[in-house]
This record gives sequence, structure tokens and C-alpha cells, in this order.
Amino acid sequence: MSSMIGVEFIKFRRSWMVWLIGIVPFAFCTLLGLALRFYLQTNHTPEQGWGLIFTLVSRFLWQVIAFTVPIFTSYLVSMEQLSNTWKQIFVIPLAKWKVYLAKFFWALIFTLVMGILFVLGVYFICLFWDIEHLFTINQLIFRVYSPFMLAIPYISFQLWISMVSRNQTTPIAIGIAAIILAPVFKNWGWWTPWGFWSTFLPAEPTSYQALFMEKTTSALDGSSLLLSVLFGAISLAIGVVHFYQKEFN
Repeated sequence: MSSMIGVEFIKFRRSWMVWLIGIVPFAFCTLLGLALRFYLQTNHTPEQGWGLIFTLVSRFLWQVIAFTVPIFTSYLVSMEQLSNTWKQIFVIPLAKWKVYLAKFFWALIFTLVMGILFVLGVYFICLFWDIEHLFTINQLIFRVYSPFMLAIPYISFQLWISMVSRNQTTPIAIGIAAIILAPVFKNWGWWTPWGFWSTFLPAEPTSYQALFMEKTTSALDGSSLLLSVLFGAISLAIGVVHFYQKEFN
């Protein structure tokens, strides 16, 4: 298994995908910094600026993840599709599940590493404008990093669609449609990859006063994280079974 993970790393280590993991957080955090700069220079208090940061994160971060995860998964699969090497790979005695899990491993790592960069980016923005004392580390992780951890079912689902599709147009289109589907499936469709995400994401703060009250209570619910892992594992297992049944031309 470790050798398959290493092989996958060799395939993409010099690709644009590695840069994308850093470019997306940098671009997003740059826009956040510009918004905060404008906000503070128009007679708003640091507390209001702090509320603006977390409001924008709650409103747009999950959409960024919805765009990037399909790109990650589709790229990992397209390396074999474009070179037409699926049949050659399975000529050798190699378990299909190892190939599948290696790709899932890197899709998950891409997403979680990008989440860490987002956390660092938001922290340094607040540090630059001297408002880092207004929040706790737990609150920062709850607001910025939890959407990435709750995206595990979404990552598993997108990889499943990518691995069994003849081309990557369909999985990317389905992934982008998540921006529309997530609000539609919220609450009643919590068991779907999109509904789970929108149901358990931290709610958008109503005011910066509400954020002050949240400072001592904000933490990712352990049951939500456990459900994320469980639903991700179920989707992953279904994807592996489907991948085993797929015939490569």
C-alpha cells in the first residue's frame, strides 16, 4: 500500500496540482485581507472586522472546497485516463483497491493540507491587523478548518464518480453542482454527500457579538467528525466495489 502511495506521489509531484494547493488559499486570503483593510479604514471597529472575516469564511469557504475537490480527484484519475494506462496497470498482479485507496489518500491529503494553509492565512491576516486577540485557536479551527474535515464524504463521492467515469467532465460538473445542491439538501438530505456538508457546517455568525459568546464553546462536534469519517468510509467502500466491476478498454 505504501508503495502505491509513493507511486502516486511521483506522478504528480512536479505538476501544477501541487501549486494549486497553495495558490487557492493565497488568493482567498488575499481577498480577505483586502476586504478587512477596506472595512477597518471605513470607521469600523476591529471587532466588526473580526466578524467580517468569519462571516466571509462561513459564506464562501465551502464553495471554494466544492470547486477544488473535484479538480483534485479528477486530476488524480486523469493521469491514467489521458495516458490510457489502466489496462497496463492491471496486467501486473496489483489489487485494484490499493490503486483506489492510494488516490483517495492523496485527494484527502490535498484537501486537509489546503485547509491548514487556510487556517494559517486567516491567522496571519488577523495578526497583521492586530485582531488575533479577539478569537481563540479553537474558534479558528472550528470556523476555518472544520469544513475541510467535514468534506470527507464529499471527497469519497467525487473520487468514486471520477474513477468510474470515462472522462472527467461529468465528475467536475457534478462537483460544481454541489454549490447548488448543498443548500437544497440541507437538513432533510443530511445523509447525502452535499446535504451532510451543508447540515453540519458551522452556521454563519449573526453578529460579532455572537462570535464573542462563541469563543468559549466553539469546537468541532465529535459526533459530526465521526459521521464524516463513517459516511466517507461507506462511500469509499461502494466506490471500490464499483471500481472492481469496471472494465477498462
